[in-house]
Amino acid sequence: MSTSSKLQLARWLSAAFALLVVASCAPARDNAGDTETRNSFGNTFASGGDVHLTGNTMKDLYAAGGTVTVDADVAESAHMAGRTVRINRPVGEDVYAAGYDVDIEAPVGEDVTAAGYRVEIGRNASVRDNVLARGRTISLRGPVTGNVSLSGDTVEIAAPISGSAEIRAREIRFGDGARIDGTLNVSSRERVDVPANVIAAERVTANVLPADMGAFIGNALTVVFSVILLGLAAVFAYVCRDRLAGTRAVIASRPWGDLLFGIIATSALFGSIVVLTMSLIGIPLIPLVVFATPFVILAGYFTTAHAIGSVVIRRARLLPGNFWAAFGAILLGAIVLGLAMAIPLIGWVIAVLAVVVGVGAWLALLVWPARRSDVAASG
Repeated sequence: MSTSSKLQLARWLSAAFALLVVASCAPARDNAGDTETRNSFGNTFASGGDVHLTGNTMKDLYAAGGTVTVDADVAESAHMAGRTVRINRPVGEDVYAAGYDVDIEAPVGEDVTAAGYRVEIGRNASVRDNVLARGRTISLRGPVTGNVSLSGDTVEIAAPISGSAEIRAREIRFGDGARIDGTLNVSSRERVDVPANVIAAERVTANVLPADMGAFIGNALTVVFSVILLGLAAVFAYVCRDRLAGTRAVIASRPWGDLLFGIIATSALFGSIVVLTMSLIGIPLIPLVVFATPFVILAGYFTTAHAIGSVVIRRARLLPGNFWAAFGAILLGAIVLGLAMAIPLIGWVIAVLAVVVGVGAWLALLVWPARRSDVAASG
């Protein structure tokens, strides 16, 4: 990835962290179709199950939800995250979008940075500067004035690119209207035939990627690790489904108090190893503490993820004790936290805070039974 692409990706991850803050701070709505919208310093902040933005021109837009649809002009930049993200009106500056399905169908004044399972820049769209896209399937059907960097399983180019293109994919297709005025750097598992009407052969650099056993093993281990985490999340959601509504309410009402409780709990957990070692008679208990520590860390992380995911998943708020609602909220919150954790320099801080706050929420409920009843009344 080029230096400019890395800078663009870092900017997008920073935008993802901003969306995390928006989703965490927005009040919950009882109706999944409602959109909670706030305006601050000329910027628009929106969240909900189905976010549909219409009306007057917005300055900067920050939106997160199950479905995010933009049917109003954005004067400056748009930052969006959701299962489905669709832009139907012009954006004056940059677009940052993440979701399962990302569809841009309007002109963009500067750069587009997008990630998703399917990313499409449609025929009604145009990009004045650069495009950085990562996904399973990427389709470029609108003209781009600057450079493009695309990485996915399948990439389709069916529009003119005035600058250069860097494409890394398993399958690369060139449709009607495809043209590249700069250079083309292609990396694929198989040889790619680039039509002469798209770009002259002397401006094409083709790289056939060798089979990498190390990458295969790494990917396999990643899949196995992900499946194990998924299973642990499901077990956690099932076992703790009746209490997660309480921890969510505690985190929402007193996050700083939970942070303090979490610091105390985690310090006691790790400090207990030293105490047990010094006491000598407690040495046999050290393996038990070491064994329990990863599960405590995961419990704290899953608890905070559930609190974040519940902002979007209405059933997790209205149906406490429902396994599927709790499990879905944990998965959605884990994705948002994962994006935030990828931010350079502060990503690890976010990960630690997520664990500590989650552990603190459980300790707060255990220490004060009266607080549990207060939480139940407020939920």
